[in-house]
Amino acid sequence: MVIIFMGIVMFISGLICKKLHDDYEEYPNLFVGYKLKYAMRNEETWEEANNYILKPCVFVFIFSIIFTLIIRFFNLEISDIGYILVGILILVSPIICTEIHIRRFNKTKEI
Repeated sequence: MVIIFMGIVMFISGLICKKLHDDYEEYPNLFVGYKLKYAMRNEETWEEANNYILKPCVFVFIFSIIFTLIIRFFNLEISDIGYILVGILILVSPIICTEIHIRRFNKTKEI
């Protein structure tokens, strides 16, 4: 159940970054949005990061539900370390995917 909760938290975080940053006109916003260093280089990159972050968060949410259903359905025993690794994957993978996307986005803008 913790895995599903983590997926829900990431989904809500993605929604906040995607939807609420439009309500604030200042850049960079101090309260809402994706705020890692590479995404804050300029306003265009920041907008792209906030628009993109929802996609990996939705994927992680779906993954957490499927993972939990498979564990429950097949009655599998997974060690605590396994759950910790899956939890870290759920929390970190949207950030890594967004950073990779932002770097590619900036490279295409430089060409």
